Amino acid sequence: MVVWRRSYPASADMCNPSRFPRAGELLFDAMGEMWFDSADDYDRCVRSPKFAAAREEESALLDRSRTVVMPVDVYVIKDGVLPDGAVKNIEFVNRRPGMALQPFQLYWRNVHGPLAAKIPVIRRYEQNHLSLSEYQKSSAPLYDGLAVTWFASTADMRRGATTPEYAATRADEPAFLPDGHLPIIITREHVVV
Repeated sequence: MVVWRRSYPASADMCNPSRFPRAGELLFDAMGEMWFDSADDYDRCVRSPKFAAAREEESALLDRSRTVVMPVDVYVIKDGVLPDGAVKNIEFVNRRPGMALQPFQLYWRNVHGPLAAKIPVIRRYEQNHLSLSEYQKSSAPLYDGLAVTWFASTADMRRGATTPEYAATRADEPAFLPDGHLPIIITREHVVV
């Protein structure tokens, strides 16, 4: 089964980085997601004439120079029930300069993930690690993955940033992330197909 999700900013208030203590640069206006049961299913889809036609139609809407395709492996760190209209925070993650990929992925998933999952207002938390095949291409990937968290509301998201669990999560970040803020998208999902 393939699910195509396109996420759009839910409101101007949600897209204002100054409203959130950790917000980084807003790089993108929208995000599309496609889910596949296997890497082979993904390969078949992106090579199909229907996919090529859909990509051609998108050219009228999208700036291709700012489009990033990221095949990822999803790790659910905290699995919870999402209320209708849940707010989704997507952070574009890179590893600390000089850190090898495998130690980064293991630390992020096994040390930092459980720490961040303790933030009480987080309803769901996924780590989307860039597929290893992307590192075999001629150009280096722009990002190593996505940290995706869901909240009941933007108020909950802001409240979460005031907790001791959030402070502990932030204190852990220099162990595996570069200095500075992560680029983000704050959105609500709209299922298209």
